[in-house]
This record gives sequence, structure tokens and C-alpha cells, in this order.
Amino acid sequence: MAFRHRRFDGGVVGHWRRDKKVWHVSTFDPTRLLPSDWINIPRSKTLLLDVFGNNPTHRAEHPFCAISFRAADSPHMRRDTRHQGFLYYHIPFPARPLSGGLRFRSTPVSTGFMHGTDLLCPSGLPWSIPLHEFTPRNGHPVLQSLLRDNLVSFSDVIASTTTFGATKHPDLPVIHMPGQPWQLDLSAPAVILVPGPSKPLRCELYPPVARYGSALVCLERTENPTAPHELVIRVLELRSDIAFLPSYAFLPHPDPGTLLPHPHPTHTPVPWTWNDASSQSNEMAAALLCLAHGPGTSPLPSLRLRRKLMHRFYGRLPTDEELTRYAAEQG
Repeated sequence: MAFRHRRFDGGVVGHWRRDKKVWHVSTFDPTRLLPSDWINIPRSKTLLLDVFGNNPTHRAEHPFCAISFRAADSPHMRRDTRHQGFLYYHIPFPARPLSGGLRFRSTPVSTGFMHGTDLLCPSGLPWSIPLHEFTPRNGHPVLQSLLRDNLVSFSDVIASTTTFGATKHPDLPVIHMPGQPWQLDLSAPAVILVPGPSKPLRCELYPPVARYGSALVCLERTENPTAPHELVIRVLELRSDIAFLPSYAFLPHPDPGTLLPHPHPTHTPVPWTWNDASSQSNEMAAALLCLAHGPGTSPLPSLRLRRKLMHRFYGRLPTDEELTRYAAEQG
């Protein structure tokens, strides 16, 4: 029997027949990982996880999490090597709602989590499955484990479901806060998604200025007193050579540590800036506020949504105490 699945950056999630070989993982909490949570899988294979350690049931299918490690995930490893290490939930600091994600800590021994290194993508960023990819429909085994271990809260799940829902979104960088690294392809329009109160906000920041070239960049505050929400793009690392288009040959080369130049300066080269005045739409203006102050609060869930979420995670409706705590977190 085939399993229902949804592809996303990092793999698939769904149901798998219980006669398949699986790895049992007790937790994704990095402070509570056990040597038995260490996994050793062939490169480019699909990792099947039983994240609860449940016994087989009488049903034909059993909820598992299936995560695919593709060959391109890390250019530093040969095809005949293996992935060895731990899956764990990473929460960046300072944290924003929905900014956490599942990462893979590579280590050759089952007791070496603290001395391991995170698996990297070709972009140089850590391989990660962000929280919003685990929707109630396709990722509830993982979400249930995260809720059980208090790595995420019920309000986080509500915010994720409210913001991203079940709609398929483009494969774009999701930026939660200034300072978060992301890959910029200078040969294509630079488009990001910013989580808003009820949906991801699409922002086109920078035009294509090169035939080829990419860099790791981040948004950074300017501390401009006349524009308190103003942001610039800081170049962190060049990932390839850059060949500007003839019409943009006048732009200075974006070396690491410099600010990305404005593509259409009036006189002398100046850094590109994003502020209230330069926002090209109401959506971009709202995204700028969300980056500065967070995405805001999600409304108290309807009874229908509570039934949908809580039935999947707990098999019951939230109690009055849980709803009161949720309302207090939002207030």
C-alpha cells in the first residue's frame, strides 16, 4: 500500500507499511537525546522514523515519518558515504514563532552530539525541515513529539496552521527576522516570504543583475532614526563567481561584509534599502513591520480548527485551562 506524501525541502512525510525497516527515535530534544537515537543510514536513501516507539497495531498502516536525504544535500560527502548522527529540533536565538526546524547533527559516534557538525545544503546553510513544513495532515507524528517534549507550543501549531495552512507555497526563503542567513541568486529576482499574522507575505526585493552568481546574505537594520524599520542586505559569503549583466556592470562587486548596492542609483553608488517609503505594495509594508516586531498574534482558534488539530495530536479537545493559557500567550 502506497503512503500519502507531500514533497518538500528535505523529504517526504506520510504513512509507511509497518513491515518496513525503521529507526526508533525517542525525542528531538537535543538535551534529552539518547545513544539509541543515533542513526546510521546510507547516503541518498529514505530514512523511516518511528518517532514514538509505538508497538505495531492491528491497523494496516502505522504512522511513521519518512525523510529523504538526497545526494545533493551535502557536496562534502561522497555517494558511498553514510549519514551518521542525530535528528534534533533547532530553535534559533533570538527565536521567533515558527523559526525552529528539524536539523541533522553529523557525528560518527553515538555519544558525540556536542562535538558534531550540522549537515549542510549546497547553499552552505544547514539542512533543515522548518516547522511550517510539518502540517497536521502530513507531519503529525513529528508535531506530536515536539508538543510532547515542549519544543513547540499549541500556539505555535495554531500560528503555523493559520499562516501556512495546507496551501502549497513556492520554494522560497522564509525569513523570520533580520540577521537570518539566506541564499541570494543574483541571476533571478530575489523573492522571500515573511510570515504574517494570517498568511506568508511575498516580497520581491532585488532584480536579476547578473548572468550567474550567488551569495549568502541577511537583512540588517540600519538604525536610521528617520526610518526605524529600514533594512539593508549584508553579504555574508560568496557561493560562486559573479558575472554582472552589461546593464549592471557599473555595480561594485559585492564582497563579504559589504552591503548590496542599489541596482538603480541616481548618482554615486549607494546601498539598497528597504523602508516604508520604498515598499512597493501594502504586502511589503506589512512584511517590513513583521520583520521588525514579529508576525503578530493569531486569533483564538475556532471550535472546528480545535477539533481538527487536537484530535490529531491528543485525541481530545483542549481544556479550558489550555485555552486560557493559549489566550494569555497571545495577549
